[in-house]
Amino acid sequence: MLLSLVMACLPPILDDTAGVDDSGIGDDTGAPSDPADSSDTSETGTPIADADADGYESPDDCNDDDAAVHPGATELLNWADEDCDGESVAFASNYAGSQASTSVGYTWALKAFPPTDASHRVAGAFRELAGGAVIVATRDDIADGTIQSARSVIGDVSDEFGYDLQVVDVDGDAKEDLLIGDPGRTGAYWIVDSALLPGVGAIDVATLPTFGDSTGVGRVGAAAEVIGDQVAVTGFGAADSAVYLLDAATLAKGSATEVTAGTRISSAGGVALFGAALGHLDADGDGLAELLVGAPSVGGSGGTAAGAIFVFNGLDLAGTNELTAGDADVTLSGTAKDEQLGGGFLPAGDLDGDGAEDVLVTTYAHDADRTFYMLRGDSPWTQGLITATSHTKITGLTTYDDGAAIPTSYLSATTVDVDGDGAKELFAGSPGPGNGNVYVFSGEQLGISASYTGADASVDLVGPTADDGFGKDVAAAGDGVDTEGLLLVAAPGADDGTLWTVPFAF
Repeated sequence: MLLSLVMACLPPILDDTAGVDDSGIGDDTGAPSDPADSSDTSETGTPIADADADGYESPDDCNDDDAAVHPGATELLNWADEDCDGESVAFASNYAGSQASTSVGYTWALKAFPPTDASHRVAGAFRELAGGAVIVATRDDIADGTIQSARSVIGDVSDEFGYDLQVVDVDGDAKEDLLIGDPGRTGAYWIVDSALLPGVGAIDVATLPTFGDSTGVGRVGAAAEVIGDQVAVTGFGAADSAVYLLDAATLAKGSATEVTAGTRISSAGGVALFGAALGHLDADGDGLAELLVGAPSVGGSGGTAAGAIFVFNGLDLAGTNELTAGDADVTLSGTAKDEQLGGGFLPAGDLDGDGAEDVLVTTYAHDADRTFYMLRGDSPWTQGLITATSHTKITGLTTYDDGAAIPTSYLSATTVDVDGDGAKELFAGSPGPGNGNVYVFSGEQLGISASYTGADASVDLVGPTADDGFGKDVAAAGDGVDTEGLLLVAAPGADDGTLWTVPFAF
């Protein structure tokens, strides 16, 4: 009788009700994220065992409000730690919905169309397909495994067809065209107009406009960049490499063009790999983009082969004068011997929220670890070591040595805003040795002046097999705003060559 009376005097223990402050720490708004409301306690503060009914209780369940989070759960490609192991890390083969296409052969390059592209297309160059083909596949083609039946461009030129891919608007019609580079034989680029890219079936490369160097003196096809109404392209000569500026409208008209007809920017000293990578950024805020020319073999204050980036003012590019490396407005140098700065450029969007576009640059690192530096647009760039200008640094990323004839560095990375916060994330491949990784650094991380390694990445996607080059190329079909977006990761050293597809779940 006494026990019954005591129980009757106690308040009832109820399941949590949003909108009621059960924590004593503030006014409860009813929002799921409100700290004043906790779904794993009753209104009296009494814990509810296994609040999300997933079979696991706190503290083993690191988020008892989400039934998809518990020990042993499948990791998704997002910021969460689904399996409660303390890290957002998993093997590629364990990701829900991931699939592999094992018949693409060796992947030369992957290049995504902008996230605004309605079909979320990705261009991929595959050395073994059809004797060397570039395939333009939609996200749906990739997701359902029909990539080989998508639109293709058949090379039959050399086994380096597709060595470089650029998705750019060449003819100024506000639609993305495709540039396909082939530094083999004499070397050239082919222009695939945007009107030809939709649909299925093969396009004969012989029917496409092209530009190159028929003399073979400067091997074209490894680096190009559209900057304003000009196309910058590198010719790797035996004695001297040079960058040529060509009129984009002329290239789009359809006749073959010799790059030597354009304005020449010479290394003026026989610098090997001058123009190994090309990029652009409005570094001074005048509305005209500067041309960035990477030269990873240049020596300097950092030591032999420290590498350098030559920055040419946009006003200088508007003229017709011949230029040399000495005409650069600013030269950024590598910090140490054999660092080989200038191996690649990656547009990064506005990482620091100042309204100006930023850029990521990488070291060459054909047989050593790579370093990424973030350079801010509309910010003073200081002559000298790059560390005086860069704001964020990521070190220790590995590369994949494929023995290419022109061993320019593969970026092995892409940037895309996957969580909809307006800042792009960096997906950086680190393909070996070992299983290989794709490290994901959030836009928030990149916007802070800091130094990182792969261990600091917000997410670490680990390859399933040792020494298969997982992470050699990385691209995104769609983004995190589009819930059906996919991350593509090439593993060219796997049997038959593997292209992994991993759904975004941010």
